[in-house]
Amino acid sequence: MSATDTYSSRLTIFLSLIFISLTYLLFNPFNKPEQLERLQYVGESAGRMMDRHLEFYAGYESVGELERYLHRFLFGARSEVEAQSKENFEEVLAFFKRHPQQTSPWALLNTQSRLLVVLAESGETEALRVRLQEFDDSPEIELVAEAVRYAYLQEGSEESLPEIMYGARMMPLGWASDRLWIRIAERRGDKLAEDYLSRRHLANGSKQRQQVLSISVLVFVITVLGFVLLIKYREVFNTTVWRSQPMHWPLRLGYALAIRSAVAGLLIMLLLQLLVTQYFQPGVLASWSTLFASIPMLYLLHTHLKRDLPPGIVAGFGLSLCDVGWKRFFIICLGFIAIDWFGSMLISWLGWTLGISSHWSESINERMVFGPSETMWLGLINLVIFAAVFEELGFRGIVYGTMRSRMNANRAMLISALLFSSVHLYSLAGFLSVLWSGLVLAYMYERYRSLLPGMVVHGAGNLLSFGTVLLFYT
Repeated sequence: MSATDTYSSRLTIFLSLIFISLTYLLFNPFNKPEQLERLQYVGESAGRMMDRHLEFYAGYESVGELERYLHRFLFGARSEVEAQSKENFEEVLAFFKRHPQQTSPWALLNTQSRLLVVLAESGETEALRVRLQEFDDSPEIELVAEAVRYAYLQEGSEESLPEIMYGARMMPLGWASDRLWIRIAERRGDKLAEDYLSRRHLANGSKQRQQVLSISVLVFVITVLGFVLLIKYREVFNTTVWRSQPMHWPLRLGYALAIRSAVAGLLIMLLLQLLVTQYFQPGVLASWSTLFASIPMLYLLHTHLKRDLPPGIVAGFGLSLCDVGWKRFFIICLGFIAIDWFGSMLISWLGWTLGISSHWSESINERMVFGPSETMWLGLINLVIFAAVFEELGFRGIVYGTMRSRMNANRAMLISALLFSSVHLYSLAGFLSVLWSGLVLAYMYERYRSLLPGMVVHGAGNLLSFGTVLLFYT
């Protein structure tokens, strides 16, 4: 029996219908949720992100012009960041009005109080007064409002100081809280408290800028080094160093493998979601969902490659360095990491310049930011190792290999990259960035007949995203 006859066409059609149903159930492209519905804790997430962005500019007067240029390139001007923060808080409050079932008193207080301080620090006194008048009769919010009036509008007296201090303590910790306490100390003439709070505030801002500078320098060095290697070792990049033959699946077999892997993987992920009882402490099953969802695909690949290619998956996808050596492998990986990162950064910058940048909610991973260290490390392994390995096996090994058996390399690269980016459910800028990575990874597989360098480049990109969230938002 040939490989293409292994699977029943009827079963494949049936599984295709199940796949469509599962995709509709889990993602429903015709009923796209609001961006903020992706988050479990909208107010807290917005507060953490905006606080860190605003805290970044504490003590900004001492920053050199070169570093300021870097910040403008990455985030825009300081005034734009402040305006974006106000817009995002307004967006969250509007979301709470539309979805009261997803609103808690603490999240509402969290967002409203931070918005008040942003308006006050931006010098928008009239807008601040309007916001204060719109507050409801909640005692907690009124206490925060009294603290803001005392600090910024010079309203209130020393007789009401106990209530004012209590209201200030209700402000969520972070940039807004620091600014409010500094203003209260200034109003009271408490120079000692003002100096202490200011030093701590400036130290937080300096720490944020140092982290951004460190990761920026690291990315710059790796990217430049990668391009230098591309120029210096052109013969390595222009030579197919793996002796394996890329797997070009017959259309029927490749589609059958892909659809069976996808259906089994989606069912496993759905089951794991149902088993998760705590969002921030999901444990190994949920944190390593990519691993467990990929087991059926590994089994199917092993079964067919063992029969059609005796050495199995290793030979079928060039997962060995025996013919390559570590030096050439390192050069190839670093060169394509540079290409991948440079293209992604350029797309992000153009998206920001043209006003089509990603929504802020895409930049924050709540489990990583708010979860315990165990969840963070499990998530890191899943993202950098499991996602990189199994997505390459699936999208380049099966999907691209199937497309390549029916069309030329350029068309196969484009179609597989489009499918790869479409499942990540990002905004337009995020979609284009993933599309670029998909093209780079498909080209590497076509050029070198191995998934290994693509796995490393894929994992490096995920590590950069994870590191940015870890350094800036935790």
